[in-house]
Amino acid sequence: MAVAQADRTAITATYVNSLNETIDLHQERIAALENRIPVSIWFLILSVSLIAFFSRGPTLKGPFWLMFVLGPVSIAIVVALIS
Repeated sequence: MAVAQADRTAITATYVNSLNETIDLHQERIAALENRIPVSIWFLILSVSLIAFFSRGPTLKGPFWLMFVLGPVSIAIVVALIS
C-alpha cells in the first residue's frame, strides 16, 4: 500500500483498480454460492406442486383440456419464478 501511495503512475492506478474489481467479483461469487436454495426445499416445492396437480384431477367432472394445459404451465411458471 505504501508503494502505491508513493508511486502515483497510471499503471499503478490501473493495477489497483483491477485488483479492487477482482476482489469485488470474488465476493459476489461467494455470496451467490451461499444464497442458493437448498435441495430439500426444491424437493418440497416439487412435491407440493405434484400433489396439488394430481389432487385436482379427481374433482373434475369430465376431461377439460384447458386444465390439462393450465395446471402444468402455472406450476412451471411458479417454480421458474422461485428459481
